[in-house]
Amino acid sequence: MHANYLFLVNTTDFEWTSEAVNNYFQEAYAIDFCDENNWYQPAIIVNKKNEVLQLVKENDWRGRDEYYTEIMKLDNRYEHVLDLAWSIIIYELSHYGNDNLEAIKNRLILPYDIKQFQRELTTKFAEVFEKTANVVKGLEKEDYTGQMLYNSSCIIKFYEAYSKDLVVPPFTNYMHTPDDEVRTMRLCDEKANPDNHGIIVVDIHT
Repeated sequence: MHANYLFLVNTTDFEWTSEAVNNYFQEAYAIDFCDENNWYQPAIIVNKKNEVLQLVKENDWRGRDEYYTEIMKLDNRYEHVLDLAWSIIIYELSHYGNDNLEAIKNRLILPYDIKQFQRELTTKFAEVFEKTANVVKGLEKEDYTGQMLYNSSCIIKFYEAYSKDLVVPPFTNYMHTPDDEVRTMRLCDEKANPDNHGIIVVDIHT
């Protein structure tokens, strides 16, 4: 399975070239957090000036060069990718409990507010744990107990990552392995000038 992971970076930490960005990502994240199962390929980086670099070769076998083609059709490219970051965590949140994606989106107001999202996350956290506890106690018949326990493990990591005071929502304050279901992370120092922020979009196999 492949998924898009988004990383907030300080664009003054490297030269604005595809080679430099790819090397930066490998040293800042991949070398420590991606194992032999986590094949990865940075696809694009966008900065606050809406400048974009393509980080993958033309005619990529998974079509990841199309990210660049599509985003270049837009004017507000940075905001588009930032909105993608929000969409990713809301999508992941919809996997836990009984609510679907649209039900959660309908309770959140654009532009997304981190405190509002955290309240939603806390509610979901409580729902999943109540159901898990009942399964463990044998109060509910559950055909997929293993999946339920796995969901509980994921929601713990998800809750720990996003329930804290985030420096730059919706990017987590610390890094996770790709298998943690946490797909928006901050690689740059918290004191980095926001005007220098950029976002790298990376395809990672999990």
